[in-house]
Amino acid sequence: MLAECSAGSPPLSDQVLNLSPFITSVYDLRLLLTLNSMVDPPNEGKQVDQRTTKLLNTVFGHILSQKLVLDDDTCVYFRLVLQYCAGSQLLSPSQFMKWKVQATKVNVESAEWVVELKKHVNENSHRLQVQEQAIGAVVQGIHGVHLEVKEIRCAIFDINDRVKHLQSQVETGEKVLKSLVGFTNQLAGSVNKRLTQCESNIQSVASHLQTFQNSYMQRLEQEERLRYIKATCGLLAPVVGFVFAPMLKTAFDSLIDLANPIEIFNHAYQETDIVDFLADKGYEELLKPEVQRQLEKHAIPTIEFESLLRQGIMVTKPELADECERRGMTLAAVDMDYANEVPALLKYESKLAETMKELDLVSASLKADTRRSSIKTDFNGPVLTGQMNNSSNFVDPKEWTVKRSSTAAPSKSTDEDAGATPQAPEETGRQLDNNGRTDTLNDGEVVTFVEDLEALPYHLAVMASHGDLSEFQDLSDVIDDDVDCVNVVTEVRRIKQQTQNVTINAAEYAQLLGYSELAGFISSQMGTSSPLQPRASVTFLDDIDACPFLLAVRESEGDVSEFKQWLEMLEWEDGEIGTKVRATISREEVDVKKWSPVELACHLGYVDIVKHLLLKKRAKSSERNIVVMIRAKDRAKTLAA
Repeated sequence: MLAECSAGSPPLSDQVLNLSPFITSVYDLRLLLTLNSMVDPPNEGKQVDQRTTKLLNTVFGHILSQKLVLDDDTCVYFRLVLQYCAGSQLLSPSQFMKWKVQATKVNVESAEWVVELKKHVNENSHRLQVQEQAIGAVVQGIHGVHLEVKEIRCAIFDINDRVKHLQSQVETGEKVLKSLVGFTNQLAGSVNKRLTQCESNIQSVASHLQTFQNSYMQRLEQEERLRYIKATCGLLAPVVGFVFAPMLKTAFDSLIDLANPIEIFNHAYQETDIVDFLADKGYEELLKPEVQRQLEKHAIPTIEFESLLRQGIMVTKPELADECERRGMTLAAVDMDYANEVPALLKYESKLAETMKELDLVSASLKADTRRSSIKTDFNGPVLTGQMNNSSNFVDPKEWTVKRSSTAAPSKSTDEDAGATPQAPEETGRQLDNNGRTDTLNDGEVVTFVEDLEALPYHLAVMASHGDLSEFQDLSDVIDDDVDCVNVVTEVRRIKQQTQNVTINAAEYAQLLGYSELAGFISSQMGTSSPLQPRASVTFLDDIDACPFLLAVRESEGDVSEFKQWLEMLEWEDGEIGTKVRATISREEVDVKKWSPVELACHLGYVDIVKHLLLKKRAKSSERNIVVMIRAKDRAKTLAA
């Protein structure tokens, strides 16, 4: 049977070898040895099969690895099996000793004293581990203490350095204090000198104030006299025309009748030439004696009449001054701005309208007679060739009272007869200077006009009205409507102050004051490059007396040699000259615009004037009217805030 099994399947030793992992007791060796002896019975002198040796080594290794020989009985049985295998020559002597020692070792491990010993060893190992952890914590603590000691040592070194630095600062402070004492003594001497100078200046100011008071009283008297002269001129102009109109007509008729037409009116084909001739020769031959007789008849002083007549012409017709100067005539008048007196003169003109109408009729009659005479006359030869170019223009009395023109500005001269002095224009409301060319708004912005506002009547009316619509209407009513100046565009400069809080040293302070050379010298002393800053106004927030270098810059006024003398008086070290203090710098920002009167009123926030210009005056704008109105309202709210 075994032969059949061995013939059709693997050898039995291999099958037994496959069963070795399933051994659970040392007593299972009995079955394995029995099966092996049945397959391969032991014989003396026969060599042991290698498969049997392999089977035994595998089984013995499995038993010892699984520790199946822990108790004494199993160990004794295992040794008996080993002796049997050795006696049957299934194991070599060396293998027998090997498995015997290993079995003894496994059996010894199961002894109580061994177990106890292992227990103690494990406990000691645990204690040793705990001690190692404690020692590690101690070592870490020692390391931390060492680091703290190093930090304390560094702190001590830092404290020593600070103490040394404080000592050096104390020494420096003593030096600065000594220099300040010397500087204070010098400053006290300078202050005493300035006090003495101020006392003398106060006395001088007192004397000048007395002189100014006397001049002011004289000015008030002159203004009162000028007001009287203006009122008199307003009445005198139409009265003179009314009184002397018949006399003028009679004189011109007599002159034309007496003159030789062939000699007088030769080549005088133009009405202006005839008028020039009549104004020159007619005045000298007939008009002047007749006027003097009328003045003597009415007991009017000739000198006062001429003075009032000159001033009346200058008030109502200022453009005649240039013409008189060109012709070599003297027409002196008071040098002042008569723009504010035009409404008063217009009132006198309205009261004397009837008289003016009569004067118009007289003037028209004179011109018609002259024209008819010139047409009827036959001119044959020139007689007065040099007279035509030097004759004076005929002045129509109705043109003595005029409105403000957009192109003619009042001429300025001195009235020697009246003894008047030039008058300065009065400033009311918002600040206006330079003949109304500059205006300061509520938000600190300054509006400046490049052109003279006398040539821009609507711009002037907007500025002078200060947002009052009624005043603007009064001013715009006197503007000549024939001149389309409501849409004139002029260049306007908007200047706004920009302030900045900074810290500056002596070099920067000198550069801001415009002392470039001094700033370069201070920068060379500091070892830095010269600062590049535009000139600006500087206001110090800190006490400048605490920094003698800044005070030296201000006192030296840009003189490098004087600044060096200040440095010689000050005991200073490197780095002190670069000390900075807090200050406020103010600069101007300029924005150039081109505005029409409606755009100017919009920027000033004059909503009513903007509406009046757009609707009544038909002013034009680059934007729609509703947009301009909204901008004006927003600007008014901004200025009000």
